[in-house]
Amino acid sequence: MAEALLPLTEERVRESRVWLAFLHWSVNDPELAAIHHRSASELREGLRDAIAGAQRTGEVAEASDPEHEALALMSYIDGLTVEAVTTGEMYPPATVRTLLDVYLDRLFVTAPVGSGDPGDPDGSGDIR
Repeated sequence: MAEALLPLTEERVRESRVWLAFLHWSVNDPELAAIHHRSASELREGLRDAIAGAQRTGEVAEASDPEHEALALMSYIDGLTVEAVTTGEMYPPATVRTLLDVYLDRLFVTAPVGSGDPGDPDGSGDIR
């Protein structure tokens, strides 16, 4: 779902440019702002529901807040989109995909806390 939102093809780059122009105009146009709000709310709800579903199956940590994670993921995708469209050579599709994978790998649980996971050497669950 998240990858489909990113400018990974020429078509998606064009769509993203239109989206950026739309955002520019929506800042001062209440009708456009309402459309953007509705669209963003629908996306947030879809991501939240997907994250909550993954949480129920143990793929996302129980302590995670699906609402906050959905908002954070939306913000991350928006940032990647802006950077990929405005500084394309720094963010080719392969890099954008890798960055999304890195983000999602942090969200999705790959081993139980304290399981001897090499990413959690002291077993504390805190990877900072």
